Amino acid sequence: MLDMFSGMGGMSSGFARKGFSVTGIDLEPFAVDSYNKLTGGTGTTADIREITIKSNYDVIAGGPPCKPWSTVNLKSRKKLHRDYDLVQKFFSIVTDKMPLVFIMENVPAIRNDPVIEESINKVVKSGYTVRTGIIRYSDYGASTARQRFFVTGVKGKKNNIFEYIAKHIATPKTVRDAIWAYRHLNEGDTPDHIWPHLRTISRYSDKYLTGKYGWRWLKWDEPSPSFGNVMKTYTLHPDYPPESPNARVISVLEALRIMGFDKFEFPHHIPMGKRYQMVVDSISPVFSYMLAGVVIDVLRESRAVTA
Repeated sequence: MLDMFSGMGGMSSGFARKGFSVTGIDLEPFAVDSYNKLTGGTGTTADIREITIKSNYDVIAGGPPCKPWSTVNLKSRKKLHRDYDLVQKFFSIVTDKMPLVFIMENVPAIRNDPVIEESINKVVKSGYTVRTGIIRYSDYGASTARQRFFVTGVKGKKNNIFEYIAKHIATPKTVRDAIWAYRHLNEGDTPDHIWPHLRTISRYSDKYLTGKYGWRWLKWDEPSPSFGNVMKTYTLHPDYPPESPNARVISVLEALRIMGFDKFEFPHHIPMGKRYQMVVDSISPVFSYMLAGVVIDVLRESRAVTA
């Protein structure tokens, strides 16, 4: 499996655990360091625009940068953003390499952009059956309710990926399930249990009542809503209300566990802000592990691999 824009390996880790040989490509060296530690695969630091993919793959996956469509990005949106063309680049690699299955994910807002319709038309003409849909990770047993838009393609006339995914709906995990075990640890007691010491949280206590993206006070007995880089958009630990003098954001470790990264520790040389960013850019490995099993079933059904 080739994982383009692989980040720290949330997609690849699930496929690796299901027995796939995984290869990742990302522009960020810290992400590649983390990818290699997490997946045991081969990660390469490179710009997708500037390299040639030489090998062939059964599965190609990728999440092109979401900033052109992100609700947090208030500056250069859509075609004005320099990363806008990377969606088309992903699909051009798909039509060049012609994997048995491809999977693209991004923020839900991208689904209404003409670039998606144009790209889907292109791969359909190349021989793929394409299905799209919105996935909420908590519906499949994760502790985060983050939603993502997925485009799936299977070479040939049949694509049952979403039908198979629907068979795996599970009870959502909660924030309590993910991070209760770390509740009484002091900062630094265990790897990645670090956080920025922000002095302005109480100034924004009214904003946490709005429920708007970026202002999150987590609840113990609910899945976490989607959150951004905690260094930029304060996501508060459940024990402390925003007006509390002890209020703090969740640690890197807590962000990892909420997203579904069990036991993983970042390499020590990676800065805190980069760690947070990689977590929020990632696919939940809880979902990707299930998805990898679904892909195996689809490939077996199409007789692309031997059962």
